[in-house]
Amino acid sequence: MANTLTVLIPKLLAGGIITLRENAVTPRLVNTGYSVTPQSFGSSITIPIAAAQAAAAVTPAATPPANIDHTPTSATLTLNKWYKSDFHLSDQDMTQIAARNNFIPMQAAEAAKVLANQIDADLLALYKDIYQFAGTAGTTPFANDARSWTTGARKLLNQALAPVRDRSVVLDEDAEANAVDLEEFQNAAWAGDAQGIREGVIGRKLGADWYMNQSVPSHTKGTLAAGTALQLNAELAAGASTIVMKDSGGSLTGTMTLGDLFTIAGHAQQYTCSALATASGNLITVTFTPVAAATYAASSAVTHVASHVANLAFHRDAFALGFAPLVESDFGMANQSSIQDPVTGATLRLEVTREYKQTTFRYDVLYGITTVRASQAVRILG
Repeated sequence: MANTLTVLIPKLLAGGIITLRENAVTPRLVNTGYSVTPQSFGSSITIPIAAAQAAAAVTPAATPPANIDHTPTSATLTLNKWYKSDFHLSDQDMTQIAARNNFIPMQAAEAAKVLANQIDADLLALYKDIYQFAGTAGTTPFANDARSWTTGARKLLNQALAPVRDRSVVLDEDAEANAVDLEEFQNAAWAGDAQGIREGVIGRKLGADWYMNQSVPSHTKGTLAAGTALQLNAELAAGASTIVMKDSGGSLTGTMTLGDLFTIAGHAQQYTCSALATASGNLITVTFTPVAAATYAASSAVTHVASHVANLAFHRDAFALGFAPLVESDFGMANQSSIQDPVTGATLRLEVTREYKQTTFRYDVLYGITTVRASQAVRILG
């Protein structure tokens, strides 16, 4: 039996990483260049963000101009997501492997798949950091045309100076079903190839790679309710990150929650709520990102965006995903082996242990996620 396990472990590990790659859609689309040497839970990686530069005219002079300081910023990626999935076989099961030798690979694939789904879901949950949006909340996009992308999300990415390469659109099943039915994506004369009609997938169209993902989340907005009209309580200065709202009729109640979207009359900038806030005494104080793009007059109308499906369009550098090999134990209580996927960057570990007359196969993965450049992502509301 020991020889059987020795042969099985490399095969199960390789099969697990392939299954994880195939089922983890979003990890293939974000920046994964942050994998590090063996780490423990809670370790962190600092991701530098370059400071903005400006061109200046050159004027020949005897005295060179003074240097201008640039202050780069950074984002922190904490390796605080550690998940496992396992299955076990009794001694009797192990003796019957030869009779049903497909069981272990099949069960191992299922164990790896749930880890892939978890990584996917965690990455997509970063939508709450994204303040730009296109489309209409509560209405599935792409029912009649591709404008939620062409004049919506794509335009916003262009305005944010996101690089034109490495852009992706991730849609839930309903939005993707609408999109794949559009002539822009099916007709070879429009799309440039027949992949949409031949394979039933969108692929790369209109400057982005398009994917369907069943893990796309829905956002339920807070319960904030204004009896008459939601508006600013006082002037909001440009650069502010806290806003006080009121109901013009004096009956504001409820909450705004992390990820709620809103706009303020007088400027096109869109905002997202960055922490839970609760109304009291007809007032609610909300922290938000990005900072106020303009000075808004007192009593400016505020629009609180309704609940929606958070489809995403983004450049690769908007989000970061970092994996780390787990530090392996030296106690010799388990057979341990790890492998890193060159495509997703995922590092998967497999432990095989004996636990009271049964053998346990346990996959685990350690990773961290963060939003690096929120301006390079857009929600496509559904």
